[in-house]
Amino acid sequence: MSMNKLDILLISAAGVSFAGFVGTAIYAHVNARRLKCLSNKFGIAIDHIVDETDIQIPQEIIDKAMNEAVKRAAKNQVEVSAIEITSRIKSEMSVHLREKVEACTKNLEDDIKAEYRKQIKNLDLDDIRTEVVAEVREKALKMIKSNMDDIIEKHNDELDATARVYESLKEKFDL
Repeated sequence: MSMNKLDILLISAAGVSFAGFVGTAIYAHVNARRLKCLSNKFGIAIDHIVDETDIQIPQEIIDKAMNEAVKRAAKNQVEVSAIEITSRIKSEMSVHLREKVEACTKNLEDDIKAEYRKQIKNLDLDDIRTEVVAEVREKALKMIKSNMDDIIEKHNDELDATARVYESLKEKFDL
């Protein structure tokens, strides 16, 4: 098996790439250890500075922050209370209105029933019967008249047709 130049170049490139990868990994590991060491030193130094330093905050700033916090808490509590009160009032008004509407509806029903009873008692059935009979009679007469007009018109059309037939026969036979 013979190796040509291309195979040798590929093997060489793979070897160099692997060596570069291993070198990069070692470099990264070494730098990570250095950074960790520095971080620990800085952490210890920062902790030491924080422990040793006494920070003085003026009472004025503390009072101002407290006042702002109290204002925010009071505002939030007022808003929550307002929402709760509004909700409670709406609920109570809804119940109260529903009760009033139901009472008014019952009263209206009773008043309407009483009025209908009164009007029914005052009705004269003979007058109603007379009116209904008159209306039915009038409608029946109109219907009959309309039908009679149609029958008369049809009869006249048939008479005209018959007259034309006789006229035609008369002309044919010269009578």
